[in-house]
Amino acid sequence: MTGSARQTGGQRGSAMLAAVYCVFVVSMAVTGMAALMGHDTHQGRRLEKRTQAALIAEGAAEYAIARIAADFSRLYSPTGDMLAGQMGQGSYRNELVQTGEDIYCLAATGTVGEVSFTIKAHLQVCDPYLVFRKAIFSDNSIDGGGNGQIVNSTHSNRNTTYYGNCRVDGRVDSVGVSTVQGNSQVTGEVASNMPALMFPTLDLGYYYNVAAANGQVYSGDKSLKGNYAPAGGVMWVDGDVSIKAKTTFAGCLIATGTITQTGTFTQTQVEDFPALVSRDGDIGLWGGTVLNGVVYTKSGFVNIHGGTHLHGSIVSWGGVNLNGNWGVIDHKEERPEVEETQRVSLLAWES
Repeated sequence: MTGSARQTGGQRGSAMLAAVYCVFVVSMAVTGMAALMGHDTHQGRRLEKRTQAALIAEGAAEYAIARIAADFSRLYSPTGDMLAGQMGQGSYRNELVQTGEDIYCLAATGTVGEVSFTIKAHLQVCDPYLVFRKAIFSDNSIDGGGNGQIVNSTHSNRNTTYYGNCRVDGRVDSVGVSTVQGNSQVTGEVASNMPALMFPTLDLGYYYNVAAANGQVYSGDKSLKGNYAPAGGVMWVDGDVSIKAKTTFAGCLIATGTITQTGTFTQTQVEDFPALVSRDGDIGLWGGTVLNGVVYTKSGFVNIHGGTHLHGSIVSWGGVNLNGNWGVIDHKEERPEVEETQRVSLLAWES
């Protein structure tokens, strides 16, 4: 009986140990499941916050872009609410950095709690006045030989070559190849493979109306010699213009054809009007020339063959050629009437 009792007691002890072990295993399993569920819940909340932060970042970027589109000056002087603020369940912060001649990067960060998300919008500025910040801009090539000085930068949407004894006090940028040869000097960077800049279209209708309102529209080719000060500040010629002998001109001279200057010519600016404009032809300057304002060709070339002092800039569709002792192009930024409007294009999103 004693042996049987011991056997029974041993069995009970084994059963008790098994039960305790089972309880331990179940407890561990429950604890593990609770921890896993807690981890999943935490991850779920964090994912939710990340999604909210991403939406805030996108909304902040779109808000800043919309403000710039409505008022272009905000690109250069953003308001406080464009840079930071509250949105939804979190906050945002915007940073605008210029990364190229006309390229900007807008970094927008949305934050919800401890979670932040940043997206980047790459923007291109389509500013028709950008090229007027250059001493020379051409949609075609720039070819500078002989002797002369350019005060400020130049940009070609094709190729640029300076040779002889040219001096450029600024950058030389080209969409194609920029080359500096001979004794020419450039104080800034000489850069190739640069982005193209938009060629601006002057609002010639505006200037025609000024000329017409003051009886300064002429039909047929016209030769200038002497002193001129057109009423209203603009003379419009439907044809070619030749400037001979000693001539002074107070205002803006616009021709539908070619403008050729061979005599001594001194032009003074009226208001912010351009100096010389050719709609369908070229502009050729042969020395003894003083100009103030923009020299502009909508389709042709600007050719300078002799001593010219331009206080303004050259903007040419066809190309710019500088030869001989061509003189000085002393840049002065102008804002003539143009057809295009300032705008911003979205190039790409990055997250």
